[in-house]
Amino acid sequence: MVILLEKMTSRKQQSIASKQRILDAALRLTGERGFDNVTIQDICTEAGMSVGAFYHYFKKKEAIILAWYGLADEYFDAEVMPRLRASDLSYGEKIEEFAREQVAFGMRYGPDYIAQLYRAQLSYSSPGFYSETRGIVGGMIELVRDGQARGQLQSGVSAEQLADELLLIIRGVILDWIWSRAGDPQDRAAHMTRRYLSAYS
Repeated sequence: MVILLEKMTSRKQQSIASKQRILDAALRLTGERGFDNVTIQDICTEAGMSVGAFYHYFKKKEAIILAWYGLADEYFDAEVMPRLRASDLSYGEKIEEFAREQVAFGMRYGPDYIAQLYRAQLSYSSPGFYSETRGIVGGMIELVRDGQARGQLQSGVSAEQLADELLLIIRGVILDWIWSRAGDPQDRAAHMTRRYLSAYS
């Protein structure tokens, strides 16, 4: 995880580490068997923890799905967005880099795991997935607003709508990569977001 553990109390560190063990175990088992074929007991056995410990962090197995997305949000909040804010790139180049980072984060886990995660998301959808408070969603909105504020991007369409459509493009690229296993999805995501933005520049 990207959270700086040394700045936290030992109890908080232990709590984060325990939750991470559960997520890591669930990730491994989901990649091997599929989300629906993994039980809470399986996850706890893999993590070397009690079922009671699981319920301390998660109300139900499906809550793990949003927690997995939360790992991506933490990474974008702590690593990607600070770097993009400090860079001298144009708003368009920042959005292209954002797209590359989003695809790269998914590629770390491989297409089989991401396919299972998307399948689980379809079965156990939550409105929180699209929340602007999420690091990935909020980060993209911020980049679009920056482009609009600089007069480099049309403001006739809301930043929220443009960000939603850009994120939809990136998710589509990831899904196509899962299906085809061909090409470089990072380059494709950057290329397609660039072409999309050209219509609003």
